[in-house]
Amino acid sequence: MKILFNNTIFFNQRFGGISRYFVNLFKGLESTNLDYSVITPIYKNLYLKELKKKNIKGIFLERFPNYNFIKDLNNYFEKIYIKSFKPDIIHDTYYSKNLYKDLKIKKVITVHDLIYENFSKYYSHKIDEKLKEKKLAIEKSDFIICVSNTTKNNLLDLYNIDEKKIKVIYHGADHLDNIKPLDFNIKFDKEFLLYIGERSKYKKFNFLLEAFSKLGKIKKNLNLVCFGGGKFSKNEHEIIKNFGLEKNIKLFTNCDDSTLKHLYTNAKFLVLPSEIEGFGLPIIESMRNKCDVLASDIEVFKEIGQDKISYFENGNLDSLINELERKLNSEDQNFIYSALEYSKNFTWLTCAKKTFDIYSEMK
Repeated sequence: MKILFNNTIFFNQRFGGISRYFVNLFKGLESTNLDYSVITPIYKNLYLKELKKKNIKGIFLERFPNYNFIKDLNNYFEKIYIKSFKPDIIHDTYYSKNLYKDLKIKKVITVHDLIYENFSKYYSHKIDEKLKEKKLAIEKSDFIICVSNTTKNNLLDLYNIDEKKIKVIYHGADHLDNIKPLDFNIKFDKEFLLYIGERSKYKKFNFLLEAFSKLGKIKKNLNLVCFGGGKFSKNEHEIIKNFGLEKNIKLFTNCDDSTLKHLYTNAKFLVLPSEIEGFGLPIIESMRNKCDVLASDIEVFKEIGQDKISYFENGNLDSLINELERKLNSEDQNFIYSALEYSKNFTWLTCAKKTFDIYSEMK
């Protein structure tokens, strides 16, 4: 059985949750002796460097000189390779409309979230075209993997899909296990809370800043450390200044796993204020690295976090402030170790084996 993974996510994403998912899936699939190939003629994704070169068909470029030209070139060479490789199944990495035109090969797709559908108000007019491409990919796929039951139920509500061709497979949490924390000390002059990833729109980062600014005397001896998500925008700088938090906010844009693990192991706890997500990878990453978590009480976070993390009422500023104060004044090591044990249920090998079973059923 031969499986091909296409280029889309690795062309578009330098690093991030979806490309991390696929790379860790690939590593798990290697234990099954599956004949797979990642066709990505030109890519910028950093995680792909972790894989065996024999499985990757493409070259890494730090930057693309002409985005649209390279994109078209990628898709052209991908189509040629598909004809020569003759895969039994193509696993679409991110709603690739070019895969659903003439190719009669069976296709599987992973649906990570339905954020565009539920929060289109946050996006530009181009969202209609993106949703059209996504609808095509979902409806034309022979099998769909959802990363949570919340995502599956949301998918069934929004699309006319046969539930029999959908299966929920959780992410793994063990990808940082063999990563060594930084071999030099990042010096923090204060204890800190941790925030990870993108900060705009539904992520509610500004909401967190407002709550943090209202912690009174507590915040004098506390920082909020942000990891990833790019440099602060002009608007973010202005908001941070207006809240008087210039000396309390730290940003790490070097998104390497050593830094991430170092931050997990030294933070007071992770804060996730999102109003919607498809899974919640930082939750299980935190658990696995003995970092406590405070999250909004949205459905998917409660599905993944269960009773192993703390929650505040989604969108309620007073609730967030109260929970921040409560957790800053208490620390339960038994709670943290219980979460660690629970996180061991989430492994990339399990994810890979369940995905392999789907391929086997489809063949």
